[in-house]
Amino acid sequence: MGADTKKQETCEQKIDRELQDRLNEIKFVLEQDGETIKDENGDKYEGLVDWLNSWALAWNGYKLELCWGGPSDGFYLAKDNEGNLVDVRYYYQDWFDGAERRLFGADFDLLERLYEACLNF
Repeated sequence: MGADTKKQETCEQKIDRELQDRLNEIKFVLEQDGETIKDENGDKYEGLVDWLNSWALAWNGYKLELCWGGPSDGFYLAKDNEGNLVDVRYYYQDWFDGAERRLFGADFDLLERLYEACLNF
């Protein structure tokens, strides 16, 4: 028998599914009330910043990197001179491949809530 010739999905083929998973996770956490946050796995955190710090591997300016290596994903956030969020892009990258989506509407609003809750400093 020959080697498995099944072709892997490209990042472009995966990105919409991966973006929806991340948005669902953020929505789940933002909809909770109280000082203690519980994620979908049942892990507890002392507020949004604690949850975000444990979830995100790096926060560098306007890049919120959620996972790195292969694959990696995260959000690029841009604000204007007054501190208002004006652009959000989700990226999904794997070895020598990558894709990006600009967020609009409810998806943008969700990331804006996260930004206002703990990233607008």
